[in-house]
Amino acid sequence: MLKTAMVRLDVQKRILEKALKKQAHPFVEEAGSFHWSGATRVVSRQTERAYEVTVEISVTPNRRVAAEVAACLCKPEGVRFEDLLIVSLIDPKAQGTIRLKGLPRQDETHEFIRFLKKVEEAVTAS
Repeated sequence: MLKTAMVRLDVQKRILEKALKKQAHPFVEEAGSFHWSGATRVVSRQTERAYEVTVEISVTPNRRVAAEVAACLCKPEGVRFEDLLIVSLIDPKAQGTIRLKGLPRQDETHEFIRFLKKVEEAVTAS
């Protein structure tokens, strides 16, 4: 379900990090799944136009590692991007999505683990 990115992957990562920092609240656990949503304002460097981007993250880990995942995602001080990477290491087969709504060209939807792996590969390649 990973679409070709209309907005570069590194830009999407920065938007996600900014939203996590701006909306510093923990994930909500519901029936074995973890959900988080937040919004941030970004300004295009090319057009100088402002966009309100909403980020929604949902993760459903394997039940046997749910407590470890909860320790990463349900911290009262909020979640960092690094915490999401740790979750991907704890449960590399976790199901979930990352949605970015309000981007300039189109909304983006990514599979949770694939997005994190692609971002990590891009960081190590540069």
